[in-house]
Amino acid sequence: MNNPKVSVVVPIYNQERYLRDCLDSLEAQTLEEIEFILINDGSKDSSIDIMNEYAAKNSKFIVVDKGNDGVGKTINIGIDMAKGEYIAELDSDDFAAADMYEKLYEVAKKNDVDIVKSSVNNFIGEGENLNVYFKEEIARKGYYNRVINPLEEKEVFTFKMYAWCSLYRRELLQDNKIIWNEDVSAYNDNGFYWQTMSFAKSVYYVEDSFNYHRRDNEHSTVRDSNKMFNNFFAEHAFIADKLIKSGTFEGLKKYFFSWKLDNYYFALTRIEFERKQDFFQLVAKDFRKDIEEYGLNAVHFVNQSQKIKINAIVKDPIQYFYTDYLKQYYKVSVVVPVHNSANYIRQTIESLLTQTLYGLEIILVENGSTDNTLEILKEYEGRDWRIQLHSIGASDAGTARNYGLERAHGQYIIFLDADDIFYPTMIAKAYNAGVKDDAEVIWFKTAYKDLLSGQTNPYNNFFNVAQMPNHRPFSFKQLKWNPYKAFNGWAWDKMFKTDYVRANNLTFQSLPVANDGYFTYLAMANAQRITTVNEILQLHIIGHGNNISFSKHDENYRNDYDMILEIIKELRKFDDENASAHLFLKSMLPHMEWMMQRGYKTQEALQKYFNLLVSGGLEELGFFEILSEENSASDQEVIDRFEQVLDYHADDFDKFMLEVGNHWIGKERNRLNYIPNAQVQQRNGKIIFGQNASEAQNTAGGLFAMIIPKKDTENVTAVVEMLFLADNGPAVKDTLNLSFAINANKEGEMQSNVFQAEWANGEKVMTDNIYYTYIDNVFTVYVKYTGKYTGFEYIFSNATSRSFPNKFSVLGINTGYITTIFPEVLSEMKRIEATHQNYHAPALYGQRTVFRYEGTKEQSEELLCVELPNYAFNNVVFALEIANIPNNHPAIYDTLYFGFFLDSDKELQANVFQAEWEKGRHALMDNVYYRVEGNKVYIGVRFTEIWAAYHFKLKSIVGRELNQDYSVNYLAQELVEKELSALPKDAQFIKEVQG
Repeated sequence: MNNPKVSVVVPIYNQERYLRDCLDSLEAQTLEEIEFILINDGSKDSSIDIMNEYAAKNSKFIVVDKGNDGVGKTINIGIDMAKGEYIAELDSDDFAAADMYEKLYEVAKKNDVDIVKSSVNNFIGEGENLNVYFKEEIARKGYYNRVINPLEEKEVFTFKMYAWCSLYRRELLQDNKIIWNEDVSAYNDNGFYWQTMSFAKSVYYVEDSFNYHRRDNEHSTVRDSNKMFNNFFAEHAFIADKLIKSGTFEGLKKYFFSWKLDNYYFALTRIEFERKQDFFQLVAKDFRKDIEEYGLNAVHFVNQSQKIKINAIVKDPIQYFYTDYLKQYYKVSVVVPVHNSANYIRQTIESLLTQTLYGLEIILVENGSTDNTLEILKEYEGRDWRIQLHSIGASDAGTARNYGLERAHGQYIIFLDADDIFYPTMIAKAYNAGVKDDAEVIWFKTAYKDLLSGQTNPYNNFFNVAQMPNHRPFSFKQLKWNPYKAFNGWAWDKMFKTDYVRANNLTFQSLPVANDGYFTYLAMANAQRITTVNEILQLHIIGHGNNISFSKHDENYRNDYDMILEIIKELRKFDDENASAHLFLKSMLPHMEWMMQRGYKTQEALQKYFNLLVSGGLEELGFFEILSEENSASDQEVIDRFEQVLDYHADDFDKFMLEVGNHWIGKERNRLNYIPNAQVQQRNGKIIFGQNASEAQNTAGGLFAMIIPKKDTENVTAVVEMLFLADNGPAVKDTLNLSFAINANKEGEMQSNVFQAEWANGEKVMTDNIYYTYIDNVFTVYVKYTGKYTGFEYIFSNATSRSFPNKFSVLGINTGYITTIFPEVLSEMKRIEATHQNYHAPALYGQRTVFRYEGTKEQSEELLCVELPNYAFNNVVFALEIANIPNNHPAIYDTLYFGFFLDSDKELQANVFQAEWEKGRHALMDNVYYRVEGNKVYIGVRFTEIWAAYHFKLKSIVGRELNQDYSVNYLAQELVEKELSALPKDAQFIKEVQG
């Protein structure tokens, strides 16, 4: 092409992974008169092959293949080759909107400007996982959409200096001999910016964003700290030299020096902590030269505090590092151990990145994940300089926390979980309280959200205000009564002064479970200055199946015990009479009781824990020492129960459970009790999936929950209209029928019973993707991920109970457009299948028979007999409506279609040619039969349970003859109060379904 309007220069080095996206975006450009100059800078991968492939099919692509000379020389070659009126540069891991160069060229020509610059879309990911997370404005408000002379409005030298979102008039570059610095291997776009802006007479800023700039390329130059050391100082000297030679340096000094300081602070975000002091010394040397040779101190800065900062660095860079830099940029270190958290880690990190406190260091310690957790963490590492990512291989959370502790530089440190949500002010409020009171520990309130029930409740028991003194700060010993009962041993609701932690040699136990208790209890017990924030700052997520506390106790049954034992060993050092150890043990006995009641899922693990306690475990904890002490009534109750345990030996578990355990433990195992608020009736809601398919497959989120009082005979019956919203496709509607209750068993224990959770029509998208759980007194409906931009809407058309007024509540769990990843579908979730019961059946007014006498499934009662006169080929067909009515359960209704004729080849024996159900209800298919006896067919039913009934009506019947040549005899008694007959040996149960 001889006279292109725009030439796009693309320097390429080892970019085979992203190059096609870049070149595809160029090939799609709507500007016809355009050329693309692809310059291979000695790539060692297949980049050159990809470049040649595009050039072979499109003459707009020009390929230059050369050795590795660096990005500066590579782009300069492209500028020399360019024939366009305007020249652009595009990084080979970025891509451009299809109309980018057409729009920018139109702006350039219309306004006759030297430079056009547009805003930028920052993105991470690839394909369907591509996420444009931030539009970066190229200028401030007031500078868009007008022609600007940079030397007259010098504030533009404080704007972003990106080259790859710009068009440059070719004459501007050629006439002023503007080049990229070839003596550095990175950051030479800085020098190009200062040259172009200082020579340009006209610049135009466009607010629209056309360039898509990748922020997660592991090989990006901003990730290489060596290039910071080797290039930044040289590039800054290059810029100063160019500005001096062009005669613009004096007028731009205050902007140049200010920008240079900001640039050095940007570099510090990328440089390893251990090298920061060395970097500060180089910065001091560079600015000392500016003071001595360029008169920096005589320059009036826009922000005078920057001059003060520069002089402080020059005077003593090491002292400045410790007294100013660390306090400003390393206020709090956040340590998060991460393992197989792909479904939750995004929302966790997002809630960290939106914290209002400036000065966070976020240390993510990945330890042997087998899902795509590490890939997600790398994305975020590329997005935010505050994130440090360490992948340490398979280990436990305690080891991961210790690894993060060793690398923490913050004044305070907080240890958080990878599946929780943190309110935006959490760290700021905790930190500010700590600084105000010079606290060693900051303790704040938290709440939990149960994904299985949809409930959110505060952890009031673990922030016991009644035990706290009125003043702040206070020492641990100033907590009233037993101080160990005022809090829980988890670490994530507390912030710690880092020097305090290290001075006391506090570490986490290397255990899969309960590894934070040792650290937390000893940190609290040693503390002389504790302060609090009486406000909920964090939401702890439970019920997704991956919580350590609820998923690993069984396979690590003694971890909890080992945590308690090691703490007691340390506390015995506090005083000669072991008073601290005794108080701690008394606070832990209810926890140990909880472990026996609800901590273990399997009887096998519970038995191991029992054996541990009776085989010297309780004695080693010092249990016998507290028997003779004066104890509170509540403590004594628990002590008495554990004293009962000691009446047994390691082989006595079954005996213990029979005599004591089933009463003490069995009633409490897995028992919860959520209190319904009948005023809460969120009976409609909608969820739209915003997650990408690659991350959200086989995940499910709660849609709504119904909570009923945990009392005998409490129930709910509901009809819910459900609508599936496709992504630009047809909607699907179905009706969900629900019936569930709480009933007491013979021992008086409350049990959760589901009588009905079925669809009226059984639409496939509903039966495949809607689940429920009924845990204790909470019935929750879940929706499985069905694709981005799809969703479900629910509206209750009716919901009632036998209580008056209604006492249940309806809670919407997730509503609106959801981008956070839900938990995987759990084994506890039951799929709601197609309907087996019809509540819209026409009224039955036929016969009924009720079993009033106990029987077995090998006994039956015959309902009716249809008989044909004996002549060949005589036939009859009929439809029999029949309902199975269980005892205190919903009815099961269906229609039986039956036909038979008299077969002349079989001595006029009845020959059945049709016996099939309209819908196929299993409760009828398993219990309704027919049998043939000569010219007669009998329809009978099997005994199911006492008080159960069958209601049946001959809806229609027709035969071959006009005179209704058949007879129907009803056989069953209405009340069957005698012993039933044996099930006939020739009974044929009817299993076929129409269609």
